[in-house]
Amino acid sequence: MNMIPPVVERTYGTQKGSLQLWIDGCMTELERTNKKIQPPGPMGWRQHIFKVRVFDNLIYNIDRNLGNLLITPEWQLIMIDHTRCFKSLGELKTPKDLTFFSKSLMESLKGLNAKEVETQCGKYISGMEINAMLERRNKILALYEKVAETPGAVYP
Repeated sequence: MNMIPPVVERTYGTQKGSLQLWIDGCMTELERTNKKIQPPGPMGWRQHIFKVRVFDNLIYNIDRNLGNLLITPEWQLIMIDHTRCFKSLGELKTPKDLTFFSKSLMESLKGLNAKEVETQCGKYISGMEINAMLERRNKILALYEKVAETPGAVYP
């Protein structure tokens, strides 16, 4: 998705944590909305926002807010702060927000499987959390299939 800066695990003293690349020169979505700044391409911006919505439902992010969406000077949307995610719930957090889909993102989600997630993330999330995420993935794909016939609901 190219919307999350690289993150690495590090130990500082005796505490394990993470370091994330900071992107300089950004404003937050909160700043943008407070200043009433319009994005240069409303349709492209809409696509970015809906990718965030899909991602947040996939990982069950309960802490998305306008302060943890950064906007680069080139108007790329960057998601930060994913510390409150991966709940062991198979339900979608906000299914009503999923009405506009990226076809390429949905195709990528179809390829998501438990073995690969376990290999990449098993050190950080449990098997229950992985299974719940895959359950949410299936629900996202079902919603996608349901609205895919609606004109304007799918973009590349």
